[in-house]
Amino acid sequence: MLAVPFAPQAVAKTAATTAASQPEIASGSAMIVDLNTNKVIYSNHPDLVRRLLQ
Repeated sequence: MLAVPFAPQAVAKTAATTAASQPEIASGSAMIVDLNTNKVIYSNHPDLVRRLLQ
């Protein structure tokens, strides 16, 4: 599974708050895929084509 690193402070939220909220992503589009099953876990405007910034 593809994972995004996070700070320990992010874990301090309660289970109810975490389960009900969406990931905070600062991008116009995003997709998280389980690489073992190829299932999309989360997507936000997955068809939006964006240029990669370097």
